[in-house]
Amino acid sequence: MNTDLIAAVVAFGVVLISLTIHEAAHALTADRLGDPTARALGRVSLNPLVHIDWIGTVLLPIIAAISHFPIIGWAKPVPVNMRNLKDPRRDFMIVAAAGPISNLVQAVVAAILLRVVGAALPEGVPGWVIGVLTLAVEINLLLAFFNQCRRLTEATCCWVCCRREPRRCTLKCGNTDSSCCTRCSSPASRAD
Repeated sequence: MNTDLIAAVVAFGVVLISLTIHEAAHALTADRLGDPTARALGRVSLNPLVHIDWIGTVLLPIIAAISHFPIIGWAKPVPVNMRNLKDPRRDFMIVAAAGPISNLVQAVVAAILLRVVGAALPEGVPGWVIGVLTLAVEINLLLAFFNQCRRLTEATCCWVCCRREPRRCTLKCGNTDSSCCTRCSSPASRAD
C-alpha cells in the first residue's frame, strides 16, 4: 500500500480524535457550568459524527495530509447559551478555554507516551509508533495555537466594535459598560 496514503489516513485519524475531544471538552464544560444546550443537542459526546464539519474536519485535513501541508481543521462549534451560565463572563471564558486546554493535554500525553515507549523498549520503537505519537503532539499543538490565534483576532475585532459602537455591543451582547464583551456575534454564542 502507498505510504503517503497510509500517512494521510493516520493523520486524518489523529485530527478526528483531537477535534472530537476538543469539542467534547467545550460541551462538557458548558454543561457542567449550567448550560444544557450542548447536552440537549447530543454534543456532550466522544462520538466524532456529532462534531464533524465536512469541510473543516474532513476535506481540509485530508487535502493537507495528502499535499504534505501542516494538518489543521475545525469541527462544528458547540452552541453555548450564555444566559444559562451561572456567571456568564467568567464561565464562557472557561468554556472557550476548555477546547485548547484539551489539545494541550493531548499533546502532553502523547509526548509522555513517546518518552515512556522509547524508554520501555530499549531494542527500538517501531517507526510507525514514533510517527503517530509525534504527529499527535504536532497536530494538537497546532490546533491549540490556531484556536487561540482566532480567539485573539475575534477579541480584537470585538474590542474595536465595542469601543466604536457601545450601543451595538449592548444590544448584541447585553454588555452595559464600555469594556469589551465576550463576543459580538450574538447572545446565544458558541465555543469552538
